[in-house]
Amino acid sequence: DVLVTYTAPVATVTAEVDVSNFSSAKASVTAGSGAITAGASADLKLAKSNVDSATFGLGVAYSIPKQLLVTVRADKNLSSYAALFSYAANKDITVGGRVDYAGKDPKVELVTSYACNPCTTVKAKATSGGVFSAAVKQALDKKFNVTGSAEFSNNFSNVKLGLNATLG
Repeated sequence: DVLVTYTAPVATVTAEVDVSNFSSAKASVTAGSGAITAGASADLKLAKSNVDSATFGLGVAYSIPKQLLVTVRADKNLSSYAALFSYAANKDITVGGRVDYAGKDPKVELVTSYACNPCTTVKAKATSGGVFSAAVKQALDKKFNVTGSAEFSNNFSNVKLGLNATLG
């Protein structure tokens, strides 16, 4: 593969070609100014020097550093959509969400993170599929963390519990 990237102060253009088999080519452009960034991508599948299939995507993002991020993306030739957000309510609480839609029922996820103190973080997540999960991470030392987690469906038919310790 040959990859070429051109970067300017407000834009980046990338192109990639499979030169050994000439089976694919990809290109993307991203540009932004201030709080807004936008981009587009193309992915071509090649067969015998002809374009076998082409997939395009578009996206836009708005951000306020360390406080808010909102993105919207359309992929697969504008047949699949995603919207995401993240909001830092304060230095301890962050909430976020994602909505995916591809012609069927939308999938929704809502998440939150709360830093109880410098050593303890609690995270929770709920999905439109009726799955709820939570985790508590405790830093016992600079290089030793313990995380407990639980996940269950809205009818309690599938309950998962976990405990993880990380050293190093």
